[in-house]
Order: sequence, then structure tokens, then C-alpha cells
Amino acid sequence: MGRTFPPWNSVGHLPDYRKMWDALAGSIASSVLVVDCDYKILFINQVEDGHSVEDVLGANALDFVQPEYKERVVQAFSLVFSGKGVAEYEVASWDPAGNPTYYVARLAPIESDGKVVAGVITCENVQHIRETEASLREDRRALRHLITTHEKERELVSCEIHDGLSQYLVGAIMLLEAQEHRASENDSVSLDDLRESISLLRKAAAESRRLIQGLRPPMLDELGIVEAVQSLVLDARAHVPTVEYSHPESLPRFTPDAEVAVFRIVQESLSNIVKHSKAEHASVLLELHGENEMTIIVTDDGEGFDTSAVPEDRFGMESIRQRCRLFQRKASIASSPGKGTRIEVVLPLFPCLIPTTNDARP
Repeated sequence: MGRTFPPWNSVGHLPDYRKMWDALAGSIASSVLVVDCDYKILFINQVEDGHSVEDVLGANALDFVQPEYKERVVQAFSLVFSGKGVAEYEVASWDPAGNPTYYVARLAPIESDGKVVAGVITCENVQHIRETEASLREDRRALRHLITTHEKERELVSCEIHDGLSQYLVGAIMLLEAQEHRASENDSVSLDDLRESISLLRKAAAESRRLIQGLRPPMLDELGIVEAVQSLVLDARAHVPTVEYSHPESLPRFTPDAEVAVFRIVQESLSNIVKHSKAEHASVLLELHGENEMTIIVTDDGEGFDTSAVPEDRFGMESIRQRCRLFQRKASIASSPGKGTRIEVVLPLFPCLIPTTNDARP
């Protein structure tokens, strides 16, 4: 890749070139090297951990290039040293622990008497860009998974309304229409049919409450987060011998999004314990940090699992992680086979500005 450099222009007297070079090399975050045509390092402004300036100066630049990148680096040097312009390439270095750091290197020629005698290399650390790109890819994957799961949930709700709520309502309507017809003909109304209609309507009401509970827990609005989580703990105790619950004596009301996040994280955690852990003991802890953060810790002594080998169709842990991402936080999920599971989340809560009747409780 070639570039054209503008002519050197200045206004007034400039400092000595060496002083300007030292100031430039010291003022930028990138690594700057000068390498001659034999790949000998003549200058470097900074070195990585594990090296000293004395180790690097005079050494062959290719000695610091990983084997898989050496060919592209040699090609870049050949291009520049043959006077064909500026080259750009990507390289990586590894720390003692084996963790890579990626750089974009740009090599420009230094000419003297019309001949290329050396090259200047600037190396920009692009590790953060790679990590951001990897995070975005993971976010897109999780979003696709989330959308797919939500669509499945919508289909499930639709089926449950059709198979449950709608059937109860249709049955009740048919019985009541029959009674209406009898009444119009001055026949006696069947008490059994009326009772059956009432029974069906009660079942429909119960079914609607169950569906609403799955979509938006009404107890959050009615009772607040402490009592809402208490209801989840009580449900879990029907399946796990011991479920402990610790929480502050009182809590202010928080934003609906925050309260739903806390509720769903605890709900999903307890659901996983009930379905998969075979635990004898579990615990739920809600703990305030200052006025704006809450720690949620859910533990169990069950079978545990390998966190690196969770099947893609097991969306529980991913759901917890994604809820945390909405608040720019991360969930800590620690588990291993035979050693139980511990889930810890710290969320910002942002107290509501509008007081509610529940704020006055002791």
C-alpha cells in the first residue's frame, strides 16, 4: 500500500531534528522502531515486559516475530526497502502465560541520497479492538439466541392460551348460552350447568393469572422485590429440602427494569437448581451496597456442571448473563461437577423517584 507524503513545511525556526525526533517518539503511545536494511534494530522508544532496551538494540527485528507472521513481515520489508512505498501488516506477541497481544504495524522508508537506508515502524496495539469485535460477535450470537427463545416462548404462550384459557372460556360460554336459550323458552335453568360454568370461569381466571405471572410478575408491583423473591423461595422449597433466604429488613422501590432483573435472575437460578442440581440445600442472598447497587448470590450443593460445556439449548445461564449485560455488568457463575453452583451478580438499582405505598412500610 503506497502513500504520498507532503513536503516539509514550517513557519519559523524549528528545533534540532534529533530533539524533535525524541519528543515525537516519547509523545505517542505506539511503539516506534528504526530498522536498517539488514533488519538490525537501530532505535526503539519502548519495549514490552520481559525485554530491555539493551536486549533489543542491535538485534535482528525478525527474531521478535512469531513464525506464522514472519513471511508477511519479510514481504513488507522487501516492499519498502525496494522503494515501492509504505507497507502495513498485522503481527502478534505472546506474554509468558501464552496470552496474545495484536498489533498493526506500519513501515515507511528512510531515504538518503535517493536510496532507502532504513525503515521506521510504528506498532499500534489493537488488542482492545479485537476484544471489542469479539464481544460484539458474542452479543450478536446471544441476541439471535435470545430472539429465537422469545419466539418460542411466544408460541408456547399462544398454545397455552388456546389449549387452556380459551377452552375454559368457550366451554363456559356454551353452557351459559344453553341456559339463556332455556330461559327464553321459560324452561327451568340447570343448576348443575350453572355450577359447571362458574367452575370453568374460575379455571380461566386461574389460567390467566398463571400466564400473567409468567410475563410480568404482578407481585413485584403489589409487594416489592423482597416478598416477590420470597414467593420463589417458597416454591423452590417444595422440591429442595432446605432453601435459605437472606435479605435486608426493608428496601426502597427501584425502577421496574431493575426489579424485574433481580426477580428473573433469582427465578432462573432457582429453576435450574430444581430442574438439574438434585441439591439438598440452596440459599438466596439479597444484599445492598450503598444506595444504588444490590448483590444477588444464589448457591446450591447439587451436582454442579462444567461451565465450558453447557449445551446451547440450555438457555438459563445465558439468560442470566444477558440480563446482566443490559446493566453493563457481568454474572459470576462458578460450578464444577459434584461441587454445586454459585451465581453472583451485582446490579445497579436506581431507586424510583416516585414514592409508592410500599415505601412507607417499616
